[in-house]
Amino acid sequence: MQERVFWPDLVRCFAIFLVVVVHTSSPVVLSFSEVEPRDWLLANAFDSFARVSVPLFFMISGYLVLNKDYNFISNIFRVTKRVLIPLIFWSFFYISYAATEYGLSYFIEYDYMSLLKSPAQYHLWFLYDIFFLYLLIPFMKAFIEKKLVIYFMVFWFSKEFLGFMSVDVYWRFDPISKFAGYMLIGYYIGNIKEISFRIKASCFIFFFVCFLITFIKTYQLSFEAGEFVKKYYSYRSPNVMIMSICLFILFKDADMRSCVMKTFITKISKYALGIYGIHVLVIHLLSIGSFGFSISAMGYGGSGLALIVSILSVFIVSFLVVMLLGRIKIVKNILG
Repeated sequence: MQERVFWPDLVRCFAIFLVVVVHTSSPVVLSFSEVEPRDWLLANAFDSFARVSVPLFFMISGYLVLNKDYNFISNIFRVTKRVLIPLIFWSFFYISYAATEYGLSYFIEYDYMSLLKSPAQYHLWFLYDIFFLYLLIPFMKAFIEKKLVIYFMVFWFSKEFLGFMSVDVYWRFDPISKFAGYMLIGYYIGNIKEISFRIKASCFIFFFVCFLITFIKTYQLSFEAGEFVKKYYSYRSPNVMIMSICLFILFKDADMRSCVMKTFITKISKYALGIYGIHVLVIHLLSIGSFGFSISAMGYGGSGLALIVSILSVFIVSFLVVMLLGRIKIVKNILG
């Protein structure tokens, strides 16, 4: 049997951990004027670093799916199995949980047609976007076959850069441009046979510089406005795009000697979708003390220690719950 390539699992594992960081630290970041400056700066540092989470997911998806051949039927089957069924499952999961708090009438009277345009829980937007992008795989494959990947990437980056800089130009490219560029970049970088040490060293420097830009500019704009300003947090801002691309290059072909760590990371990677689905509920349950104790990033006034403990707790509990649920055959394929 062909040996499993490790680095895509490492990227996915790192990405899902950073997603947890983003959603766990967000209450502190949003409370700019309510927490101690040092605690807000720590949360801002964590969140600034973690903005690469979703782009990494799109890039590794692009590398994995665009390297395979699909006809129309097999593509529809894959989209349904890998994205649509989990989207339906998690939508009903969160609607059902809300019904336990608001009563059975909430479940019965819920406007299910609204799910066609908005998620049942805020973080499920990712599944909507990845569903659309999976449907566009044949179009992206056409760009690859015609050797137009670099052309598309330059076009995409230029459009997003102009949008970020608020340049008033008529450029309707939104339907495909939002995250398709990340998928094509992931495919392109993932298929480079060898990346030199000099390029990787340069990527490390660029990543650090863009991280500082994200961190400093977010603080500056928030300080001037007296409230949190998220402009530099956007997944399509130039600073986050460069950070994400650089980090993906640094992860490319990464390996690990420890078999135990490789097995552990591969296991987390396998259940990344399940962790993504359930971690928002875990954040909520931990914050209200459903496990007999309360853990929240806003604990002790949003202190740094509370933030770190909360991130680790949410990630560990989410992973363990998904592993246990993965033993149930009917939901096993939905979770990972």
